[in-house]
Amino acid sequence: MKIGFIGLGNLGAPIARRLMSRGHELVVLDSRSDAMSPFVAQGALAARTPREVADVAQVVFVCLPSTDAVEEVACGESGVAGGAAVRIFIDLSTSDPERAQAIAQRLAESSIAMLDSPVSGGVLRAQAGTLTVMVSGAAQTLSEVRALLDAIGPVHHLGERPGSAQVMKLINNLLSAAAFTATAEAMVMGVKAGLDASQMIEVLNTGTGRNSATQDKFPHAILSRTFHIGAATSVMIKDVSLCMEHAARLGLKLSLAQPMLDLWGQVAQEQGADSDYSEIVKMLERRAGVEVKA
Repeated sequence: MKIGFIGLGNLGAPIARRLMSRGHELVVLDSRSDAMSPFVAQGALAARTPREVADVAQVVFVCLPSTDAVEEVACGESGVAGGAAVRIFIDLSTSDPERAQAIAQRLAESSIAMLDSPVSGGVLRAQAGTLTVMVSGAAQTLSEVRALLDAIGPVHHLGERPGSAQVMKLINNLLSAAAFTATAEAMVMGVKAGLDASQMIEVLNTGTGRNSATQDKFPHAILSRTFHIGAATSVMIKDVSLCMEHAARLGLKLSLAQPMLDLWGQVAQEQGADSDYSEIVKMLERRAGVEVKA
């Protein structure tokens, strides 16, 4: 199958490589030519616009940093909606659920079925093909591309209503952000009190405090001092903000989200919005005068 893939960033690139490894011919597009070059060298076709991708690919994946970017790629002047070949549009991004519904409706007017299919798990799991894949959209559409999504990771169909998978992703990311924020503060506190960081992680991972940060992110990115999880601070802020906005539409207030968002805003100011979000630890370390390391 000829597949279009738009957005070859930290997650998009390893996902696209997995699809190529399954023997599919790719048509790729990214705002950075150097991101496309490795794929072209392996036989992929390079496109100049989303419509060019959709003119030759029946299935188009997008993995983009914002809902605005998804909407422009899908429905803009040179968007996927105008493509001659495309039948299915799969959004792997984390997007606003309400706008995902609107994008799906606009694509349907061009006889293009949409699956919103955000993923969770980070770069290492993207490389291994073990991402958690959340999908909402028509069951028949999912059945047509199930083998493609299975190459990415375990698939969870959350219903046919567009945007449902995006709600699930925002809930997941809110909890992930809370775990990382709390773990960062706790680890800095422990080191300040004279505890060994590696021993703390060992204890937490055999106790009730274990979470995705203690089990994966701290051992791989913090104790090693690499500070590379593969997502920017701005993405963390975007995801928590989207979750809060959707909760507000439901008439709910997420009491813990705003203080957490305020803290991440400080990280963006001190470390830069494009910094890896693991660098919240650096900010907390400076304030405490310690380093969390093995």
